[in-house]
This record gives sequence, C-alpha cells and structure tokens, in this order.
Amino acid sequence: MEQLFVTPLYASFIDSINEELSKIGSKLIPNFFSFVVQLLALIVVIIIVMVLLFKPVKKTLNKRNDYIEQQILQAKENNVLSEQNRVQSEQEIIDARKKSSEIIESANKIAEAQKAQIISEAHDSARKLKLNAEEEIQKAKQEAMDDVHNEIVNVALEASKELLKREINEGDSEEFVKDFLKEVK
Repeated sequence: MEQLFVTPLYASFIDSINEELSKIGSKLIPNFFSFVVQLLALIVVIIIVMVLLFKPVKKTLNKRNDYIEQQILQAKENNVLSEQNRVQSEQEIIDARKKSSEIIESANKIAEAQKAQIISEAHDSARKLKLNAEEEIQKAKQEAMDDVHNEIVNVALEASKELLKREINEGDSEEFVKDFLKEVK
C-alpha cells in the first residue's frame, strides 16, 4: 500500500479544521447549566403560549364548532318540520277536495230535491186548478141547466095558460111543473 505523505501544509490545514470543529462543537453543545436554563425558558414560553393563545383559540374554535353543530341540528329540525308541513298541506288539500266534492254532491242532491218538490207543487197546483175549473164548469153547467129548467117551466106555464085560457093558481102550476119535469127528465 502506498503511504500518503502528509505535508506540513496539509497537517496545519487538518489541525485548523479540528480546531474549528471543536469550537463549533463547544458552541453546539452548551454547558449543562445553560442547557437547563434554556429548557426551562422554553417550557415557560410553551405554557404562556398555551395559556394565552392556545386555550382561547381552542375555546373559540369549540364555540364555533358548537355553533355549526347547532345550526346543522336546527337545519335538520327545520327540514323535518317542513316535510311535516308539506305532508299536512297535501292532506289538507286532499281533504278540501273531498269536502268540496261532498258540498257539490250535496248541493246537487238539494237541487234535485227542490226540483222534484217544485215539479210536485206544480202538478198539485195544476191538479187543483183543473179541479177548480171542473167545479166551476159543473157549477156553470148546473146554473145553465137550472136556467134552462126555469125557462122551460116558464115557457110551459105560459103555454099552459094559453092553452087553458084560464088563470092557474100557484098550487096547480107547481103540480103541473113537477109532472112536466118528471116527464122531461
């Protein structure tokens, strides 16, 4: 193997590097007391940061999270309520349609009943008018028959007076009229 020649320049270079490394090492690794003080200072800073910043931020974030969850729950409740209202509204619409159909059907039945009643009253009125007309016709016929009968009696009396040329008393005339009427009927 070949041996490396260490030149004095090279050796001084290595020594200076070793010296620099030891300085850096001493700076990197502090003494124990300084290390403990710095560690305690770090812990105090962490505690102060947690108390002053982390806890209030965490508290604010928790409040915000609770608010969001509350809003989500309220939205779900509103959705359920709106669905119930929609179902109720649909049922009310169905009930209103049924009720309107029933009202229309009832109105039609009432109209039919009134129509039947009006027709019945019209038939009764027509029948009464017909009966009254028939009675008036019968009365008029009877009056006409009575008038004709009285005229016939008067004519018969006049004829009998003429024939007999004598005055017939009232008793004779009535008897004669009754006999004449019996024959006429």
